[in-house]
Amino acid sequence: MERKEKAKMRYKILTIIVVFVLSMIATDVFSQRVLVARKYGSKKNEKYYAGSPIFFKYCDGDCYKVKGVITKIDEETILLNYDQEYRLEYIKTIYVPLKVVSRSQVLAAGGGALYLGLSGLNSLISEDANMETLDYVIPGALIAASVATIPLNKRRFHLDKKDKYTLEVLDLGN
Repeated sequence: MERKEKAKMRYKILTIIVVFVLSMIATDVFSQRVLVARKYGSKKNEKYYAGSPIFFKYCDGDCYKVKGVITKIDEETILLNYDQEYRLEYIKTIYVPLKVVSRSQVLAAGGGALYLGLSGLNSLISEDANMETLDYVIPGALIAASVATIPLNKRRFHLDKKDKYTLEVLDLGN
């Protein structure tokens, strides 16, 4: 009988500890701040939480590009990689990678290289060892198209154009 009571007591204590830990985690998760890059008149916004990767242009006298993971978001600053603090007012452009364009670039370049390699291998194996000009044009066009679309693989939020874009911090805890 005493064993059952001890087991029930352990179960109750364990339940209380689990509920306490989950409530601490829930308040930490739901009371976080969100960094939002908005374009006026558009429904597409970019939201950044603590732990989100970010890539932006920072100008505080001289301009440079910064890439990192957001550690903490405050009203006026963000902390990247646990050691670099940046003021929001000096962030001039946020770059958002477009995954569809990046993947199509990889597929086009890979397809062009594969096509060129297979047609070259085919001309070595077959009896007539010459390649036609079309065997160079198609893979060259695929590779050139993947290189030409490099500027299109990032969407830019130009925050220095105050009438078009804004950067703000939303506090979800209140």
